[in-house]
Amino acid sequence: MKLYFQIKSDDSPRAGEWLTIRAERESEGEGLQSVWFVLFRSEIEALFRGEAYSFVDGFHKLEVFDDDWLFYNQELPTAESGVMRCPFWRIRMPRTFMRAVYRLARKTWRLMRVARDAGVPVYDRVTEVRLDVDSACYARAVRLYGRGKGRVVVRTDERTEAFLTLTREQASAAGDRSLSDMIDRVTTIARNTTRGFHQTATLALSKDLDGFYWRALAPNGSCVMNGGIVNHGAREGGHDWSIHT
Repeated sequence: MKLYFQIKSDDSPRAGEWLTIRAERESEGEGLQSVWFVLFRSEIEALFRGEAYSFVDGFHKLEVFDDDWLFYNQELPTAESGVMRCPFWRIRMPRTFMRAVYRLARKTWRLMRVARDAGVPVYDRVTEVRLDVDSACYARAVRLYGRGKGRVVVRTDERTEAFLTLTREQASAAGDRSLSDMIDRVTTIARNTTRGFHQTATLALSKDLDGFYWRALAPNGSCVMNGGIVNHGAREGGHDWSIHT
């Protein structure tokens, strides 16, 4: 995939500052072969604030689902009703990666404004900067950044750790993996709060009656979900673990 961004600015009070996203597929197939989409600065800021996820550029449409950007073309149908087929291309654009692009765009727009306010004629100053992202850089960004790419630290106290070790040994001896599966699931919940390899989430476990109380903590320390891991087979001396939130 060929990917590049065009950071643009002009003297129009309506347009002002915007970012053009350009992408081209290297192999042919169904769907869009290329993308040319314009986002105004106000739209990018609304996206990062969580206020907007759908954008329109003529008959070009964009829906942002977390790290996935779905570009598609939707022309106005002539029939009153029916079924529409829209060519699309879903491109992985990690939030951390796009924030880096936006930071560079903001710095560039500021320099453009400085030149404009200094009275430099439009034909003598830069009004467009192109940012090319080569395939190696893009592959590295997708590999290192995105939801769930960070690590998780499991936090327990001595009492909980001893109970967890004993319970795991008993479940393993009984040939039951339900406890391990439940811990893996809540660990995944915590990991999904990370946005890249550089972030660390926390799974806090504590003993609670015959089971565990858990909290999934985001890298900033906020609790995103909590509940219990309960053994419904405890009364019969078995293992039938499930998650309660």
